[in-house]
Amino acid sequence: MRGVDAGRPCTEVIDGRVCEIASPDSGRFVNYEVRVHTGLPDSERYVDFGCVGVDAAVITASEGTIFYENLLDKFQETYGFSLSQFLEPDVCGSLGAGSSTSSAGGVAGGRVIPDSVRLVLISVQKIYICLGDLARYREQAMGTTNYGKARSWYLKAQQIAPKNGRPYNQLAILALYARRKLDAVYYYMRSLAASNPFLTARESLLALFDDARKKYDHLERKRLEEEGVNQQPSLESPLEEERLEIWIRPDGTTSHRSSRQGDQASREGRAAVAAFDN
Repeated sequence: MRGVDAGRPCTEVIDGRVCEIASPDSGRFVNYEVRVHTGLPDSERYVDFGCVGVDAAVITASEGTIFYENLLDKFQETYGFSLSQFLEPDVCGSLGAGSSTSSAGGVAGGRVIPDSVRLVLISVQKIYICLGDLARYREQAMGTTNYGKARSWYLKAQQIAPKNGRPYNQLAILALYARRKLDAVYYYMRSLAASNPFLTARESLLALFDDARKKYDHLERKRLEEEGVNQQPSLESPLEEERLEIWIRPDGTTSHRSSRQGDQASREGRAAVAAFDN
């Protein structure tokens, strides 16, 4: 993969259709390799993100971010639009912004989006995702865990084209970093339920469920072992040990439920939640 000169001004902007036609995932082209000006020969100027030291990785991420931000400015200048038209005022708020009134295939401010701008917005979304990835990599290289900037970029990507599932997948990754597995399940489901789903999210979701199942089985075995050890003969009467509940519905039908069944269901529910939280 050829690197990109991040220090050179963006004097040329590719046609917005190129990113969509040439490669549906072309947003990666600077994501992993960016030219870093270190005075080295040309053959050594392309830095593999996974094979560099901390300082070089941070420089790579920073220069890549500058390149993409310049490219966004050039897109807006060349095609005569403002990205603020397509973003909610508080992009870093709740994901409720998914109900945005604008998208890459709709209208903005009551105006129909020209085809040229609509195609550019598809590239813009991919650039936002790349910016989020670079912000995430930068935090990892520095050994910090403040992924607020990465989340902000991903939310912008989600707003530009809500029907694309890729931004939700990236938000799920951040949720896993924060050990918020239920949030990750939500984002993976959103990624798969989108009109243009990100199918790789299915494998991640299944792996998450499998991990939760193993933890649940472990907790359940541990609970049963503890109950077997701690079980003592009860001095209470049979009536005090178990309470029978009779529920009468409005239509006159009834259902029966014992207190023992309720306790068992409650324990299983707590164990299932604990499997995700741990």
